[in-house]
Amino acid sequence: MDRTIAPVINPLSGFKLQEAEQIVLNNGIRLHTINNGDQPLVRLEVVFEAGTKYEKKPGVSFITSKMLQEGTERFTAAQIQENIASLGAFIEINHGTERISLTFYLLTKYVKEFLVILEEIMLRPIFPEENFKNIVNIATNNIKVNLQKSSVVAAQEFKKLLYGENHYYGYSVQEQDLYVVTINDVTDHYKDHIKNSEFEVFIAGCVDITLSNVLKSFFEKFQNRKSEVISKSTIKIVENQEKLVEKTDALQSSIRIGRVTFPRVHEDYFKTLVTNEILGGYFGSRLMKNIREEKGLTYGISSQLVSLEESGYFVIGTDVKKEFTRLALDEIYKEIEIMKTQSIPEDELETVTSYMHGSYLGSINSAFALMDKYKTIHYAKLDYDYFNQYILTLKTIKQSDIQEMTQKWFLGLNEIVVGNYQ
Repeated sequence: MDRTIAPVINPLSGFKLQEAEQIVLNNGIRLHTINNGDQPLVRLEVVFEAGTKYEKKPGVSFITSKMLQEGTERFTAAQIQENIASLGAFIEINHGTERISLTFYLLTKYVKEFLVILEEIMLRPIFPEENFKNIVNIATNNIKVNLQKSSVVAAQEFKKLLYGENHYYGYSVQEQDLYVVTINDVTDHYKDHIKNSEFEVFIAGCVDITLSNVLKSFFEKFQNRKSEVISKSTIKIVENQEKLVEKTDALQSSIRIGRVTFPRVHEDYFKTLVTNEILGGYFGSRLMKNIREEKGLTYGISSQLVSLEESGYFVIGTDVKKEFTRLALDEIYKEIEIMKTQSIPEDELETVTSYMHGSYLGSINSAFALMDKYKTIHYAKLDYDYFNQYILTLKTIKQSDIQEMTQKWFLGLNEIVVGNYQ
């Protein structure tokens, strides 16, 4: 074998993802199931429409998510954790703009015992005052620490610039918000958006018919009342805005450049995704080659096309020594201008699309990963043809498409710098 010669890139053949099965129970709750894998393990997710967009006061949904495992009528917080650990299970509670999710990993043979704990968490939390104070203290301290990081401030300021601080896509929980959240606020949010409210269940792993029937019987006893969204301001597109947040003591500047684009359903989504990958989406991207490898201005730089349910945005992010801030900005805009005015070489386009195809195949190697793919299209109100269209785009995208997407979407960019110019 001559290791100086790269292996031939073989075209990848078509394939079909295993699809999730959806069952609507008599109470309207939807169970989404993927039965895949030989190991006796499942991931069970219970997802409530209870995130930031549903709260009446800033920070309430975040604190509510943290309080769900802090004690119930039968179990203290410590007992909940001990009981879960004794079953060899693991719990994650995640909070986002749209939703609060309870995610559990456990062995199938312990599902019945686990459901006793889950029922307590969902229906009978007691929100102890002392635990509430501890969670608020921990959260406010974390915020204080994070706001010392220029990268965190840059990310928050960037979203605020794009969407406005009063919109749930532009809002970030602040220390002062949490100080005015009360136990009553948390209890009300729980009653309005979690207890007997709309939720969906996603089960992936070794899910046989017996386990499926157990879960159906368990979730059929819950009520399912739809949550009401708290009205927020509309999204106003901003372009060509610049903002400097000075941190004179900072050794680095955090840079964010980008704009509002579109959600996943947009006709330009896949082509723009490939365009972004070329610019800064992977380690061999143009931004990495220029600003990290050639100029040595940063350890890392990347760009992303972020999809939200009602919107989306394009963002370039990096941290550089403050004396290199202006040079880094100039080089970023230079690379974008090159992509607008010059056709990408065919071999570079082939390398990027092959990389994206391979990454996609590597991202569907388990039942949990297959469920994550399903959730992507489920919440975007798409079907499995979405993935076929993605692969088709990778096979058929042309050099002219890259130039067109750059000219169409990588313009009117907004710029946030947290740090200082020198």
